Amino acid sequence: MLKNFAKCAVLVMAVAAALPTATYAADNAFVATSANYTAEAKSKITYYNTSDVDSNAEKSEVKVSSKEIPYTTITEQTDSLTKGTTKVAQEGVNGVSKITEVTKYVNGEVADVSVTEEVISEPIDEIILEGTKEVPTVPGTETVEYSRVLTMNATAYCPCSICCGSYSNGYTANGTKAGYGVAAVDTSVIPLGTKLYVEGYGYAIAADTGGAIKGNRIDLCYGSHQAALNSGFGHTNVKVYILS
Repeated sequence: MLKNFAKCAVLVMAVAAALPTATYAADNAFVATSANYTAEAKSKITYYNTSDVDSNAEKSEVKVSSKEIPYTTITEQTDSLTKGTTKVAQEGVNGVSKITEVTKYVNGEVADVSVTEEVISEPIDEIILEGTKEVPTVPGTETVEYSRVLTMNATAYCPCSICCGSYSNGYTANGTKAGYGVAAVDTSVIPLGTKLYVEGYGYAIAADTGGAIKGNRIDLCYGSHQAALNSGFGHTNVKVYILS
């Protein structure tokens, strides 16, 4: 009889040793360094532990783990952006929930398991702005965008001495070779280098200036004197599109 009693005592001790606190210390270290936990989340979590009701009969093991709560992406339309463009207004952040699993042991056997989930930090929605503003395009085109349009008085010239005087060397104010596609402007209205689309003329670049070109005046260059005369631009009001 005493021999059997001794065997039972050894068995009970073995069951008790099956839930060592050293294991929980390792688990606690994992949770404490888990990337899923914010500082706030860690402060709210009760780490792994055991609670003995009767060291020889009943034990409860509490196991805590984390789970990410995915954020939601929301798309909002805005007329502050042009159509076809998007912008991230708010970055999404995943939330964190705490999973608590309580396992009850009676005489070394699992008697009951219960699992609960608690939200530690709510996810933050990602907000994407989607543009609805129509992009202005040059009439007759579908893709040429402009930022503003001016009504200007247009004339025509060529790089000859008749148009530009005896000092003419065939080059513009910014060093560009004069020819079709060059426009002389008042730089206080249109800066040199600005790309343009001129009604009745086509694409041009603001690359020249002139003593008579002041205010809303524009002088359109041609390759020859005769072409300039035949252009029809004799102080004609035209729309000049400032390209984006």
